[in-house]
Amino acid sequence: MAEFFQKAMKNIGVNIKVNSNTWPQLTQKTKKRQAQMFGMAWLGDYPDAENFLQLLYGPNASPGPNGSNYSNSEFNKKFDIAKNMQPGPNRAKRYAKLSKMVAEEVPVIFGVHRTSFVLKHSWMKNYKFSTFSHGHAKYYDIDLKQKKKTFESGILSNLEQKTASK
Repeated sequence: MAEFFQKAMKNIGVNIKVNSNTWPQLTQKTKKRQAQMFGMAWLGDYPDAENFLQLLYGPNASPGPNGSNYSNSEFNKKFDIAKNMQPGPNRAKRYAKLSKMVAEEVPVIFGVHRTSFVLKHSWMKNYKFSTFSHGHAKYYDIDLKQKKKTFESGILSNLEQKTASK
């Protein structure tokens, strides 16, 4: 990704020198505000705009989660109001305006979004895919009879295939 970015920037006349760091080196540099430009990932903890916009909230600057150290007083004031509102249409509109503000100022460049593929057994009854997958497993409902039946039919099927091939 660094090489791709370097080439893309060169195409518009900007020369970039890429320095690779270990994860501990990178996190220390961002915490100490010693990284001019860097790549970092964020996996949302919960499905709310606040979870992402707080990464650009001025008071959260390094060593906090705002590693870009972006600070815009208007953004900060509006974010303070929105983050303390109850979920609903008014809060969503405020977050949409904050997102637009970020898109216009471009303090970060969003590079990639993870895509997941999931296979599940038929005996898992209430599984629902979510990119916010933390802590859901304790709520899964397993049909133990169906699981046993599936398992046994799989073993028997394999044994039958081996026997038939002899």
